[in-house]
Amino acid sequence: YDQVGIFLAIAMFRALYALGTIDCMGIILSPGPHDTPADVRQLAEKVQVILKEIGLAHVPVFTSDAPCGHGGVDRLTAAGLLERLYRFAPPAGICLVVLHGLGDIAEFVERY
Repeated sequence: YDQVGIFLAIAMFRALYALGTIDCMGIILSPGPHDTPADVRQLAEKVQVILKEIGLAHVPVFTSDAPCGHGGVDRLTAAGLLERLYRFAPPAGICLVVLHGLGDIAEFVERY
């Protein structure tokens, strides 16, 4: 993971949130080809601490336990998490902000 990039994105999100320009239904972290689910959970814990410290503790952080294309019956993918978020989207819709690879997004579009 590019932790610096993720933390800079969170700082930018905080500034946009303070301006009333953006809100967030959740952050989804998924493992890359060389990451373990434990790596993703550890990063999620760091992100949650940072969100709390900057006044955004209400933003949930979700973790996928399977890399793109490796989901299964008992494995939760980022595409599945996106589907859950979109299910509760307001009628006006939502915007999707992607910081890394598009594989999970492509999987979401194909499945849903």
